[in-house]
This record gives sequence, structure tokens and C-alpha cells, in this order.
Amino acid sequence: IQSASGTIIRIHFLAFSLEDRYDRLYIFDGQAGPTATAAQLLTGSNLPSDFESSGNTVVLQLTTDGSVVQSGFQLEYTEVSASSCPDPGVPDNGMVVSGGSGPYSVGSQITFG
Repeated sequence: IQSASGTIIRIHFLAFSLEDRYDRLYIFDGQAGPTATAAQLLTGSNLPSDFESSGNTVVLQLTTDGSVVQSGFQLEYTEVSASSCPDPGVPDNGMVVSGGSGPYSVGSQITFG
């Protein structure tokens, strides 16, 4: 998956069911290759959390032994401007001291107390 320059990719899983340990979905943050390390390795039937890339390229690689058939996975992805950031929320038992009124952009500073 490749998005426009200056954007990142957000992946949201709608369904996920692979044969545990024998079928795997690797998510690479950037290009995959012989020396690349997967950012995530997914297997089993737990619905994965959303994944957000650090750049504009994500590679998905599915490996399977083919012996047990599961329903697989379904996902959707969106292209997000790399110049904006999600609201980080407030930590448990904490409060925002300064900078806590979004929208947030890359480089924004928020102080918690």
C-alpha cells in the first residue's frame, strides 16, 4: 500500500481469523526485503488494533501452510496527513497543564501534570 508523499497509512481491521501459529500476516512499516523486520506479526483470531505507519508505504505479507482453512482477514486503510496528530487524551489520574487544546500538528507540545 502506498499513499501520497507527506501522508501516512492507517489500517483498521474489520475481521481477522488465521490458523494460530501456522498462518501469519506480517505488516512492514516501509518496504519489505530480506533484511526488513516486520512491525507487526499477526496470527490467530483476535481482532488486531489499528496500525499506523511512520511513512507512506506499508507492505502486507501473508504466509500460510495451507492445511487448515480459516476465514482470513478484512481491512480498510486510509491516507492521513502526516502534519496532523490524534488527540493523545489525558493519562489516568492526570491533567493537562498546557497545550491541550487541539487540533494537534507535528511538533505540538502538551504538558501533563
